[in-house]
Amino acid sequence: MKKVKYELPTERIGLEPKARGESKLLHVTKCDQGGENILNHFTFKDIVGLIPRDAHMIYNNSRV
Repeated sequence: MKKVKYELPTERIGLEPKARGESKLLHVTKCDQGGENILNHFTFKDIVGLIPRDAHMIYNNSRV
């Protein structure tokens, strides 16, 4: 894995939680041909449309 240097501007740092359902969600589409992965920006409320119909959902409520 290669190192990535990323400068995060101070004004982009969240200081308050977003309204329910407005949290950001980064979706990565992997390229099988060795090309660049595709990054898509969504909000968490969009997740239902991103999960394949035949996916298995596992709820983990363990605590440490």
